[in-house]
Amino acid sequence: CVCVCVCVHHEKQQPQEPDRRRKRRRRIPAKIVQFPLFSTRKVHTNYVDCVRFIGDLVLSKSVENCVVLWSGRYPSKLKLTSMPNNSVRRLGEYKCKHCDIWYIRFGMDYYQKYLAVGNKLGEVFVWDVDTGRNKSPAKIGIKGKAAAVRQVAFDQ
Repeated sequence: CVCVCVCVHHEKQQPQEPDRRRKRRRRIPAKIVQFPLFSTRKVHTNYVDCVRFIGDLVLSKSVENCVVLWSGRYPSKLKLTSMPNNSVRRLGEYKCKHCDIWYIRFGMDYYQKYLAVGNKLGEVFVWDVDTGRNKSPAKIGIKGKAAAVRQVAFDQ
């Protein structure tokens, strides 16, 4: 299930100066959001363990050997999409083999052009998000010993 929550607060919250009488810092008040703006189970059949936003679009990954690019229907006051209520549009699917274990996080570059994810055999898959083209998987690790690549990050 994927939930999208929005926290709208117009005042800029800055950490306050320490209160010298109490010898500790005052905390910034927490914003509590009880109900999500959007929620769906139509994208994945299992728990979701990684999510990123590309503008109004969502990239999410579960244990289903793929990362899915999709768009959902949000309340009309946000005017993000013009789809019927509670619908989801799958825009792309980035398939990766042997990526069926928990806590494998995908990464994106700063400009959100490239997507990369590892797998349990030590391979890293890289895609161009716009074209969906996949580079050949790169193998990382010691020859003959496979270790899971749990997280991928890009350097600017």
